[in-house]
Amino acid sequence: MGSVTSGDYPIIMVITLIIATVMLVVSFLVDVFSALLDPRIRL
Repeated sequence: MGSVTSGDYPIIMVITLIIATVMLVVSFLVDVFSALLDPRIRL
């Protein structure tokens, strides 16, 4: 985490954006797969 102490904020923002995007995609995929596996859930 040397970028935090050196003040390299664009790197921190890109890493945060990538992590948030990955979490959003994973959450969406879990919702889709749970709807496919459980017929009671409707999208």
